[in-house]
Amino acid sequence: MPLVLLSHLLDTPVLDKSGKEIASLKDLSVCLNPAGKNNQLKEPHPHLTGLVAEKDDEEWWIPLRQVQSFGEKEIKLSVSVKEIVKFERFPGEALLNEDILDKPLVDLQGRRVVHANDLVLSIVGNQPVIWLIAVDVSLQARLLRLIPFLSKKGGLLALDDEMLDWSDVEYLTSSAPEARLDIEHEHLEGLSVAYLVPLLEELPPELGAEIVEDLSPKVAASVLENIRPDCAVDILQLLKEEDRLEIFTNMSPAVANRLSEVPDRLL
Repeated sequence: MPLVLLSHLLDTPVLDKSGKEIASLKDLSVCLNPAGKNNQLKEPHPHLTGLVAEKDDEEWWIPLRQVQSFGEKEIKLSVSVKEIVKFERFPGEALLNEDILDKPLVDLQGRRVVHANDLVLSIVGNQPVIWLIAVDVSLQARLLRLIPFLSKKGGLLALDDEMLDWSDVEYLTSSAPEARLDIEHEHLEGLSVAYLVPLLEELPPELGAEIVEDLSPKVAASVLENIRPDCAVDILQLLKEEDRLEIFTNMSPAVANRLSEVPDRLL
């Protein structure tokens, strides 16, 4: 099961079926909630659906079924340039480079916020099946992306302690609103208030609000009672009014009154 870093694939030449270079790889699309919010497929490693290629500032969509061979040196298609279409986003799918790389994630095992400094892919077969396997959260991964002549080193890639399995991280969809993702965070619901409080204080308010929306009102109230008041207010103002009021009813009256004393921001 060959493994490769996303950073090693970006800008790879894309060839049509005649062997002519027609574009370069800009991004890869991954299916994160294929069955929708209420019927999600529980895939520990989501599969990639296609490529985004770029030529002269135009973006083209190439589904994986049109790829004949896939490697770090070149990507060869089984179709001609006339058969590829302009790129447009599909609901439920995210782009690895644009939507996930460099974005904050929640490390479920370490109970911490991390950043996707690179992404690890598994490629099987010449007409490939590709999975998103892991996230490299190391500082080294980020530095190597800034130093091109060091980043593409040879040899087989091996997972290490600073590569987190994708099933052990939680992706926050507010990082990429263009992706139109709708993912429930049931893994975060299971974390204790003691773990949720520092996570919410570290995340931007819009990402914190995304987590709070998927908590029960009772748990959400307990968390917001214990985080810094400024963080609580920033999160509460991003929630729907009915959700906000339900959280207030589950808080101690003193805290609820204090947090609701900013009417122009909350009510």
